[in-house]
Amino acid sequence: MKLYSVALCCVVVLLSSCRTGMAPSGSASGDVIDFRIDDSVMQYYVRPIELDGIDHDEDMDLDITFRDGVGATDSVTMNFTIDGSRILKRIDTMTIVAGGQSVPSTSIRLLFNEADGEDVRSRFSAIFRRRDFYNLIQTPEWIVSIVSNNEVRRYEASGSAVSRLQRVDQSLIRLLRAP
Repeated sequence: MKLYSVALCCVVVLLSSCRTGMAPSGSASGDVIDFRIDDSVMQYYVRPIELDGIDHDEDMDLDITFRDGVGATDSVTMNFTIDGSRILKRIDTMTIVAGGQSVPSTSIRLLFNEADGEDVRSRFSAIFRRRDFYNLIQTPEWIVSIVSNNEVRRYEASGSAVSRLQRVDQSLIRLLRAP
C-alpha cells in the first residue's frame, strides 16, 4: 500500500510538471475558454460557430482566438473548416459583412486538406484586426465571403452562431472594448 501511494505521488508530480505555460483562468463557459498566458495577457478561444452555405451545398465551421493585455498583438485569428466535394488549396480573400460594413482579412493561409469519405475537409487560418472584430461582433448576422480561383462562395451565420456571437459580445467583448 505504501509503495502504491509513493507511485501515485510520483505520477501526480510528473503530470503536473508537464503543464504548458497556459493555465485556465477558470472561465470555460459554453461559448468561450480563456487562458492566462502570463500575468498581463489573457487568451480567449470562442468555440466554433456554424455558417451555412448560401449559394452552394457547403458549410463552414469557424472558431476565433485572440489575446488581450500588455504586449498582446492587435489581431484576431479565425480558423475555419469547409467540408465539400472540391479541394481548396488557396483562398484569395475572405471578407465578413455585418451591419453595413465589409471587413477583409489581413492574411489567409491553408492549414491542411484531408479526405473525409467522398468529401474533402479544408482548414484555413485568417487574420483580422482586433478593432474590426470588436465592431463586427456587435452585429452578429455575419455573411462571410471567400474568393477562390475567381469563384465567390458565401456563408451566413446560422441561428445558433448569431446567438453565440451575441452572448460573447455581451459577456466578454463589451468589457474588453471599454476604455
